Amino acid sequence: DNWKHMSNFEILTLQLHEFEKWYELAIAHRQPFLIAIHGVGSGKLRDEILTILKTKREVKTFINQYDPRFGYGATEIVFQY
Repeated sequence: DNWKHMSNFEILTLQLHEFEKWYELAIAHRQPFLIAIHGVGSGKLRDEILTILKTKREVKTFINQYDPRFGYGATEIVFQY
């Protein structure tokens, strides 16, 4: 609840853990796609998520393009089963 006492590494680790949780749920429910909202910022979280996605066999494509809801702060992931 209080992130102010956390280091940048701890915050990033928590965010990536949360991403993995929602990714696994999307796969378990065989969703056709998932939108990962990572914000714009410095791009560290986005880059880490993209690195993870490159290793996942269920991922057909992913793209970080402008969306009126999120700007450039989200990546759309399309799955293949």
